[in-house]
Amino acid sequence: MRKKTLALGLVLALIIGVLAGCGGPKADVPIFAMFPENAPFNKNDELEKSLKEKVGETPTVQLFVTPMFSLDKMVVELAAGENGLFIVPKAQFDMLANQEGYISLDDTFKKQDYPEGVYKDQLFGVPVTNTKWLKDLGYKGGEMIAYIPFRAKNKEKSKEVLKVIMEK
Repeated sequence: MRKKTLALGLVLALIIGVLAGCGGPKADVPIFAMFPENAPFNKNDELEKSLKEKVGETPTVQLFVTPMFSLDKMVVELAAGENGLFIVPKAQFDMLANQEGYISLDDTFKKQDYPEGVYKDQLFGVPVTNTKWLKDLGYKGGEMIAYIPFRAKNKEKSKEVLKVIMEK
């Protein structure tokens, strides 16, 4: 069953990759977010707008918030390799940590400040639940972690955006 799910995920990732090439200009840092509850408090457009205001004109960002929690969707998005940042529930971050598909953030943040994102003595994720960005929009849901996947195309730009998200 697990092999079928993985195979389906890879096929879907291929289809998504082909279709993604058909669109217009891409953001420097596409962001995939999946909250533990259904779409966060129905403010997806506001989340993206406020993030774009915080980041400014460069690097460009685009936020995609999946309308429902789906582990399969997250795996497909990871396989597609199109996103520069992921924002997911801590349980999903922890579940995939042993796959070692995250970029180390040791050069960007102090790991002692974010022990919940440390795996094998390296910082791979930072908690965004209590960031000003989410709090200003009224998020009161479960614990969320942001990380940069190994396949991110613009790793340095993704780190820049993550620094902005983490501003107090």
